Amino acid sequence: MSTSQGWTPTATAPQIANWLNRFGRILIVTHAKPDGDALGSTLAITRALNLRAKNAGVPGRVATPWYSGVMPTWADSVFGDTRTEHTDDGLPHQAKFDAVLVCDTGSWNQVDVLGDVVRSLTPNVAIVDHHRQGNPDMGETRLLETHAAAAAQPAADIACAILGTEDRAKLPASIAEPLFLGLATDTGWFRHSSVDAGVFSMASDLMKAGVDADALYRLVYQQDRASRPKLLGRALSNMELLDNGRVALLPISIQDMHDCHAGPGDTGGLTDPALAIATVKVAIAMTEVHLGADEHTANPGHHVKLSLRSKVSDDFVDVSEVAQRLGGGGHSQAAGARVEGTIADARHRVLEALGLEANA
Repeated sequence: MSTSQGWTPTATAPQIANWLNRFGRILIVTHAKPDGDALGSTLAITRALNLRAKNAGVPGRVATPWYSGVMPTWADSVFGDTRTEHTDDGLPHQAKFDAVLVCDTGSWNQVDVLGDVVRSLTPNVAIVDHHRQGNPDMGETRLLETHAAAAAQPAADIACAILGTEDRAKLPASIAEPLFLGLATDTGWFRHSSVDAGVFSMASDLMKAGVDADALYRLVYQQDRASRPKLLGRALSNMELLDNGRVALLPISIQDMHDCHAGPGDTGGLTDPALAIATVKVAIAMTEVHLGADEHTANPGHHVKLSLRSKVSDDFVDVSEVAQRLGGGGHSQAAGARVEGTIADARHRVLEALGLEANA
């Protein structure tokens, strides 16, 4: 099925909250390798559901979030004492749920190893997302706000509906904090063009609820390992500027990762310095990885993970469209994809997707 045809909203936030009230054991999932918005939106709704159950005298947890793939180094600090689960092999047989809520994605490819349990719970599947593409067959109950800067925005409305308040400033700090995390990280800490008055209004409400924005910033952006700046230096030293300086390619080989003692968690944000160059409109980090036969891919071997970023300009490039041509997707200014082969193969495919000659 097309990832856009039929990808339309079918529910409001209060309707999603009422839908969730129908079930006793709720699984909450998001895309593999969750970012701040994925973690923030899932954690906020989880805490809202479990707080509602506690206030109603319902014993035990109602909602449990499960994650897959590489986690941010700061994830445990955000989770606190909220129980979360992680898997790279799917859910164990003893884990039983009545329904599933999918946040910050509606793509079968992105839910990765959790796709089987999502399929098994159809039709008791609901989706909360803000992306322009998705698989409608994942769930008939969908809250889609494609104009939203982050999934945390519709998630905040759901949390309010669950707890019976229309005022985000009255949310418990434990719920406001992950919502602020999602909103801030998905907007580049309020720097992206997706930021509007509504984003700042929500941020203000959440700070009134008790969010310490400075502490969150330090947690997310000032806890790097020494390997990360080393890897950034390697990526910038190998940067290639094409199309009269409009396109920046930053190749990162397995050898680079090894030499810098870097891990998957060190590769985020490598495109930011390239976008600071006046002429650059699009920056693409190309990270070489080797996927084994046990890593849930039909084609083990060398792959290249692509992180595409763009900035607003007169000749703006929608990188989500570029990523779609490469089998991925995302937002107009931030998208991703994964292609088979070497960095040289990836370079050829990227230039083709951008409409540039291979020797540009």
